[in-house]
Amino acid sequence: NQYGQLGASAPARGLVHVESSFRFSHISAGVRHSCGVRTVRAVMCWGGNERGQLGIGDRTPSASPIPAFSGQSFASVSAGDGRTCARNTVGSVFCWGAIWLYRQNGLEWTRDQMTPQRVESSPSMTTLSVGSLTTCGSDAAGVAYCWEANPHGQMGNGTTEGSTIPTPVASNVRFAKVSAGIIQSCAISVTGAGYCWGNDSFGQLGVSPSTLTETCASEDLRCSTRPIPVDGRQQFVSISTGFGNHSCGVSTKGNLYCWGLGWLGQLGDGKSSYREVAPVLV
Repeated sequence: NQYGQLGASAPARGLVHVESSFRFSHISAGVRHSCGVRTVRAVMCWGGNERGQLGIGDRTPSASPIPAFSGQSFASVSAGDGRTCARNTVGSVFCWGAIWLYRQNGLEWTRDQMTPQRVESSPSMTTLSVGSLTTCGSDAAGVAYCWEANPHGQMGNGTTEGSTIPTPVASNVRFAKVSAGIIQSCAISVTGAGYCWGNDSFGQLGVSPSTLTETCASEDLRCSTRPIPVDGRQQFVSISTGFGNHSCGVSTKGNLYCWGLGWLGQLGDGKSSYREVAPVLV
């Protein structure tokens, strides 16, 4: 809680109530801040604010929920690393905080956006996920879109070129949910199959390394610039790849599977595996 991201005045070893009397319908935790959508459709954020990710017009941090400056009625919010995005009730996407501009000399350049700003040329989204420097979502037809940084192919558009506007993922698969991570992205198709794309240094795409023929950002870093199916025959109802180099998903049978980097026990398989390239049962 060093940035106030718990919404409380002190650290906590267990669950702690966010210091607010408001009721929330949706919530998301980022790296140094958290956000939620109130039942009246307003977005409120708390925690660190060094890039303007609270959306309050300045860089003042807050250990309690504070409303983002917007007259929009929001349906969901996603907090990432130094930035936040939310979609309103008609699917328009707004972002604030560290907004990606371009890649130059191996570095990702961003600007600070202090209040919510509509994402240019964005289609109407039904899902939304903010990762480290990449954002993804999907529309009502199941078409997935990603934008911002893309050196590891995490946009899934078949290239490693970034974009300031949402770009369709290069796949005919229709997706129900998308999750953007640090340098990889994953999604569930409308049929429940898991797909991932981007960097695979630690097996976080959930596929056999022999199936990957591309390298991104470095000749030594295996990747896929297009969605590829996760190994195994699991059908998923939920999938998540966050700010680490591993991914997890809940199957239709209620089982939890994880894959990727596991040396700190993050795969939950009872051991400290350096990496697992196929989903393992937690």
